[in-house]
Order: sequence, then structure tokens, then C-alpha cells
Amino acid sequence: MGNGALKKAGRMIYLTASGQVSAEPCILYAIILSVNTTTDYLTLYDGQDDGGTVVALIKGITSFGHNYSIPGGARFGRGLYATLSASGMHVTFVILPVREGNE
Repeated sequence: MGNGALKKAGRMIYLTASGQVSAEPCILYAIILSVNTTTDYLTLYDGQDDGGTVVALIKGITSFGHNYSIPGGARFGRGLYATLSASGMHVTFVILPVREGNE
């Protein structure tokens, strides 16, 4: 998929607490993570809640923002849910909902 399609149909989802990023299948292209301490972490689930399959656990490296780009994207076939381990964390997700013809 070219960047043009992402610019036209991509979504940026901002969370400050655990929650649903997408209720539908999607492709995750980037994460911007801001943590308070190096013990803060983000857990990503393939599913609509934290009962889904754990796909990734991303730990804060320093108490600054981190940008994670996912070349080609990561597909979440049942939706995307995220848990934030601590209050004060901020996360922005760049996703593209999966619909026929845009994979």
C-alpha cells in the first residue's frame, strides 16, 4: 500500500487510558508513545478488549516520547485494544481500517 492511501483513509487515535483503538480489523502503521518512567509499558491486543491475543508489549526506554514506525504495517484481524500500565501515559496510533480493496 502506498502512502497516498494512508493519507486519504488513515486514522490517528489518541488514548490517555486503556481502551479500544479499533473495533474492526485494521493495519497499525505507527505508534507515538509518551511515558512517565522506564517502568511504564503499552500492551497491544488483537481483539476488541484485553481478552484478545497479546501481540506486543512495548516498554518505555526513557521518560520521553518514542516513535515506532511499522514498515508495511501490522494487521490486527479482530480489532485493536491497548492497555496503558500507568496514568499520565499518552499514546497516538496511526491505523488504517481494513476493508475490501484497501489491504
